[in-house]
Amino acid sequence: MAACVYCQERASFFSRVCRECRRLIAAVKELGDSYGYRTLLETLEATGVSPAKIEKFLDTDLDQTGSFNQKVTARMTNELMEALGQPSQMSAADVRTIE
Repeated sequence: MAACVYCQERASFFSRVCRECRRLIAAVKELGDSYGYRTLLETLEATGVSPAKIEKFLDTDLDQTGSFNQKVTARMTNELMEALGQPSQMSAADVRTIE
């Protein structure tokens, strides 16, 4: 059995992602492009996946461009700064250095 690339728990032999993390991925895809943390967390909690696994999922950095948490933080910061009339190009890497 292989380990899930998101939570490091057991995945099926033919998949790199466990069943619960696949549910989380599907829930995130349904959200669209613009959402806040509250909506994100409510959506993920509604999947029935444990909070510990949701946290692992959000903290995973599969492609070394930043975790899901860092990407959402960067996007929300850019949207807020734009609404305030200040251009912002914060990236997930920028968020990582601030953490």
